[in-house]
Amino acid sequence: MLPPQDWLITDTHFNHAKIIELCSRPQNSQQLIIENWQRLVRPEDTVFHLGDVIFSRASELKPILDSLPGKKILVRGNHDMNKSQWYVDRGFTFVCYGLEHQHAYMTHKPSKHLPEGCTVNIHGHLHNTPHRDAEYEPRPYHRLLSIELENYTPILLSDFLKRG
Repeated sequence: MLPPQDWLITDTHFNHAKIIELCSRPQNSQQLIIENWQRLVRPEDTVFHLGDVIFSRASELKPILDSLPGKKILVRGNHDMNKSQWYVDRGFTFVCYGLEHQHAYMTHKPSKHLPEGCTVNIHGHLHNTPHRDAEYEPRPYHRLLSIELENYTPILLSDFLKRG
């Protein structure tokens, strides 16, 4: 039996109709995300969600999260505007704005600095489009996690870090 694994996902934007157009997502992208998560993640695993979990119809978040296995940790994104306890009440174990884990600093937006001991900043927010390129100065330690580029699938943290 495999030990518990750490997974990454970001920018699910559940119930966000315009994200389909903005990021050229397939019409069934929300269902793809859910099915891929259910297929890969085990109950004993941890999923680090790097923000922008749901966009509208927030009352549907708890049933969505209840259907997804694993311990869920939310690194808040710019669309995650409710109080931290609101997200905990709906299924996240922990909520924060940045998290250090395995020498990686996980944030939603690209970070301008790295905490001591970290070698990489794993972030979301930028998606698969250049629409925010002017807002951020790329740094050598930035590693974009884009759900669109990951085929709407969580990715193992260890596999993501191996990419360099």
